[in-house]
Amino acid sequence: MILQGRPGNLALLLAGALAAAGMLGTAASLALALARSSRRGQGWRASAWAAVAWWMVWAALTVATAVRASGQNGLVPANLDRSPTWVVLLGAIDNLV
Repeated sequence: MILQGRPGNLALLLAGALAAAGMLGTAASLALALARSSRRGQGWRASAWAAVAWWMVWAALTVATAVRASGQNGLVPANLDRSPTWVVLLGAIDNLV
């Protein structure tokens, strides 16, 4: 059964908020590990800090998408399916690989 109308929109907002919370948790965990690390000045650290930023941007994008989609019966606006969006989505994964 697909939730539609107000219950569907609320479920979409909740899912977006929970997903963003998980992403922010990932960013916070990585940032904490980097801040406590004793190995400073190594080249990989810049990429790891970039990954923290990517996770935070991805979380913000997830919330924005959920909010916009909830106002359009669950349909994500087409302007969010552009190449800059995919750079953000795949950047976090790329920085951690």
